[in-house]
Amino acid sequence: MIVEICANSFESALAAEKGGAHRIELCTQLAFGGLTPSHQLIKKVIAQLNIPVHVLIRPRKGSFYYTEFELNKMISTINFCKNTGCQGVVSGVLTSGNRINISATKQLINAAKGMDFTFHRAFDCTENAIESLEQLIDLKIKRVLSSGQKQTAYNGLSLLKEMNKLSNGKLKLCQEVVLIQKTHSVLKTKVFLVYIYPQRFKKKKILLHSLREEPKVFQI
Repeated sequence: MIVEICANSFESALAAEKGGAHRIELCTQLAFGGLTPSHQLIKKVIAQLNIPVHVLIRPRKGSFYYTEFELNKMISTINFCKNTGCQGVVSGVLTSGNRINISATKQLINAAKGMDFTFHRAFDCTENAIESLEQLIDLKIKRVLSSGQKQTAYNGLSLLKEMNKLSNGKLKLCQEVVLIQKTHSVLKTKVFLVYIYPQRFKKKKILLHSLREEPKVFQI
């Protein structure tokens, strides 16, 4: 099992590493689904941690449709992350009609060349999940964060299974958080979204997390 913990401060990032996390996603403002952390926080975490760090590139709360100014700001932050030594970034852009903004996403991918690139939960806001997944595969994106376009991954398992079959190994679903490598008797799947928060982490437990609900805890 690969455990990636979503950390919103230096303290939580450090606790994640000490608690056995393999990787962290660094962000702020989890109440809004996560926003880009400050340059100062990125530098401090990269300098002090020994595990890979992926940084969320999302300049504001709300929709994933961005102006040219916001897109340029995102690219600038990606360049900063690359120069600072981040292993990866987590981002994505949609059109005003909630479809994958292929042109803008390409710009982010190009800026992140040499780092891992994960397409984030903007995917779950798209109008057509299967079409969007095919577009991301064409863009050669290797990871997509999704809860199957439902509030929780547990409720979105049907779509996640369909997406996993369609990807056929070309792309990993939910790798940004945890890819469970054994089947849970209740979930009956190997592909689902898991967030594990440091303050609630217990060995051999996972938390299915929603942006709008309390996590559901399952023993594994």
